[in-house]
Amino acid sequence: MKDLALIDKVPYGASFEEPKALAEKAGVYTANTSSTEKYEDIPGIKNYKNNNTVLGDGKVQQGHYIAARIPCPKEVEEMLRLALQRLGK
Repeated sequence: MKDLALIDKVPYGASFEEPKALAEKAGVYTANTSSTEKYEDIPGIKNYKNNNTVLGDGKVQQGHYIAARIPCPKEVEEMLRLALQRLGK
């Protein structure tokens, strides 16, 4: 984002919330709540993966497979709401 001039400086050593807030101001959204969290850690996704066989050769295919079988997680819904709001929708 710095290279694209969307933010002035990278806040190294800051809490996760600070760069997340800067990213959101630049139109980049994440459902993560920490820098170490993975997509698979979202509760609805984690629950599905722990209790079902997930088909697909990679994360994209597995994510598509899961998304077709569970309701949109609230974390993802919020991220999409922010993106649509930025677009004026």
